[in-house]
Amino acid sequence: MALAHLPFSVFISLIAAGPGMLLFLLSEKVMLAVFMDLVIGVAFFAWVNAHIFVKLFERYMPDRAS
Repeated sequence: MALAHLPFSVFISLIAAGPGMLLFLLSEKVMLAVFMDLVIGVAFFAWVNAHIFVKLFERYMPDRAS
């Protein structure tokens, strides 16, 4: 299923690597990078991933009968 949705898979992998890359790129400001990773980074990246997964699995979920 990962190959069928390759663009989503790559995007999700980049999002998962985001906090680590942010820490690496802002290495001269370690405390700011750690704060952003812990407070903003984890929640934001989880929120973005959740929206991507909802869009991704929409086609596999059955329609809700009211």
